[in-house]
Amino acid sequence: MLRKISLLLNSLVVVLSLSLFCYTFFAKAHLVEHTRAFVTEKTLAHSRPLVELMRAGMDAPLAQKLVPEKIRAQTEAEIALYESDPIKYVSLLTSEKAPSFGSGKLAKFKEGVHGHYQSILGALVRDLRIFSGSNLVAGIFALWLLLSGKPGRDGKVIAFSFVVFAAVAYSTLSYIDGVSFFLRILFEMHLGWWYPAGIVLTILGLFFEYGFHKEKA
Repeated sequence: MLRKISLLLNSLVVVLSLSLFCYTFFAKAHLVEHTRAFVTEKTLAHSRPLVELMRAGMDAPLAQKLVPEKIRAQTEAEIALYESDPIKYVSLLTSEKAPSFGSGKLAKFKEGVHGHYQSILGALVRDLRIFSGSNLVAGIFALWLLLSGKPGRDGKVIAFSFVVFAAVAYSTLSYIDGVSFFLRILFEMHLGWWYPAGIVLTILGLFFEYGFHKEKA
């Protein structure tokens, strides 16, 4: 009975993890569209201070004397365009049909906004792949243990497969709890490969905590 329950639980982990893992590759466009509002908002938080800095630079007396009228007019027009609808402005710069950035300091600003957007989006997709891929490997490992168990060792194998499932469940809940995935992305505290390392450490911790103590008892 316990073996069947463990098979069912770990099979569920494999199916869900495989689905999410494939989704990040074969439906990336949908993922990007689904998270676009979030990534755009974080890019806005990055771009606002830069716009304020540009405005202050254009208003400085020295800039009004040294910066050519044409460049000042272009910069002020860009600032006005940004302030009229910041979300639309960032969305335009980060879309596939984004216009050419040109050259000069204004172009560097646009490239910076675009680069920050791509950085957040890339980290988001990468962490989702590591998250789902790690859970997938752990689930497959637990199923392999259950299906290749030898007579006389079924009890220990089943117990360890439950430990693997518990580690995956705990790691998943930790991944999406109050200190959420999106919050870590916001502060650029990406888990990356620390996530699978955390699963391994959790498995070892549960095993030593509940495995060895039972044998000693």
